[in-house]
Amino acid sequence: MIFPWTYSHFERQVSPKDFTEFSNELDSFFSHKNFVSDSSEDDPSVADLDHSAKSNEPDKAKGILFDFDPNTASAEDFYKLGLNNHLIKTIMNYRSKGGRFFSTDDFKKIYGMKDEDFLRLKPHIQITSIAEKSPSQLQDQITKTTSNANPAIIEINRADSNDLVTLRGIGAVLSSRIIKYRDKLGGFYSTEQLKEVYGLTPETFDEIKPKIKVDSSSVIKIRINEASLDELKRHPYFKAIAAPLFNYRQQHGAFMILEDLKNVDVITDDVYRKISHYVSL
Repeated sequence: MIFPWTYSHFERQVSPKDFTEFSNELDSFFSHKNFVSDSSEDDPSVADLDHSAKSNEPDKAKGILFDFDPNTASAEDFYKLGLNNHLIKTIMNYRSKGGRFFSTDDFKKIYGMKDEDFLRLKPHIQITSIAEKSPSQLQDQITKTTSNANPAIIEINRADSNDLVTLRGIGAVLSSRIIKYRDKLGGFYSTEQLKEVYGLTPETFDEIKPKIKVDSSSVIKIRINEASLDELKRHPYFKAIAAPLFNYRQQHGAFMILEDLKNVDVITDDVYRKISHYVSL
């Protein structure tokens, strides 16, 4: 019964605790923290440089917008503007063949240019290199470029992927397939053979047909009397007839003329017309 009274009396006699030292330590800690934070903001080696580095990196989704002339801008400029590598190659290839942009809307006509990309870049397109010409000079340039804008007919046995992607409807994938199929055949003897390339639609072929040609003199031929069975099998046109043709030669000897190939049962007139471009005695 007397304990509460005794305890409360004792509690009142105890001197209050001194938190001054602890409070000073807290003040010192927060003061130091603020000092570090402020100094990092003022130190260009920390915050400003980091921000600067990030500001110089192109946004892969939107790019960095700045005024540019599509007739003189570098590939790096187009990359910074947010264009993809395939589109940049198309633009640079178009310019290398004499193509020029005479108006803002001409830039939109580049194959592969998306509407959203063009609308984003349109306010920043400045074709000063053309606008500064006199009317007579401009007309001469238009006449010259109009003829160059339609590049020379592409010979598909010597064309590389950069040449092929300039054809409407032929992208990086199709150009790669065309070259691989061409290498397997040993070259094309006719533009019609492009129809055999996987993924190349009849509509695309009709679109590019007026812009391509074939030099059949560059076709690599198989020496039919010396070719091994494996060599014959590697060629797309001989794969299905390789064994019967090879066995016929083993049994009857060398072919004397190309028409002797028709003596092999599996070689029909249609098959012969195709393979005759790839064989020599």
